[in-house]
Amino acid sequence: MHPSKHIKSEPLIGSESALFFKRWLKNPGRLGTLAPISYRLADLAASCIQHPKTIKMVEIGAGPGRLTRALIKAGVKPESLKAVELDSDLCDFGKKAVPGVDFIQGDAQYLKELLPQEWIGHVDVIFSTIPFMCLPEDVRRNITEAAFSVLKPGGDFLHLTYNYWSPLDGMPYDQRKLASLWLNMPPAFIWRYKKQQDPLLKAA
Repeated sequence: MHPSKHIKSEPLIGSESALFFKRWLKNPGRLGTLAPISYRLADLAASCIQHPKTIKMVEIGAGPGRLTRALIKAGVKPESLKAVELDSDLCDFGKKAVPGVDFIQGDAQYLKELLPQEWIGHVDVIFSTIPFMCLPEDVRRNITEAAFSVLKPGGDFLHLTYNYWSPLDGMPYDQRKLASLWLNMPPAFIWRYKKQQDPLLKAA
């Protein structure tokens, strides 16, 4: 049976939110919000992925796996998805909640060291739910540069934020807001970033 058939859903709701809130109390700056992203927001975020059945994807700031489950429901293959989470308790929960997906405990600033060597330069999409607005600019920059170091040329870096403005504003990337969910609490926005093409290459 396909691994996605074994994904747990309803029984997780209470324990998942309780664990997230407990970890938020311990380190609110790291998690940003006191609850995982809503199911509606997770589905919206997953819908932003193009050609989900054929891509190789990395999720950073995966938490307990709520977006991870939505991505698989949208068609991303579990074996083609790596989920990176800094908090060891949330990472352990994700491993149990989403069997078939490789959950990796570690800091996304060192993404190149965390992923298998054969993934480096071959990732189609990286999706971040890391609370960038709670982090210093240098850490934001480190995470973003790490993401682009493992993406293939032309790959997408997607980011979910609760701030209307792009958390990477002013950085040298092509930036586009893909989706908004105003009825979410708080309102949420999904941005796509791409490396800016060298003007000399454009003219060639």
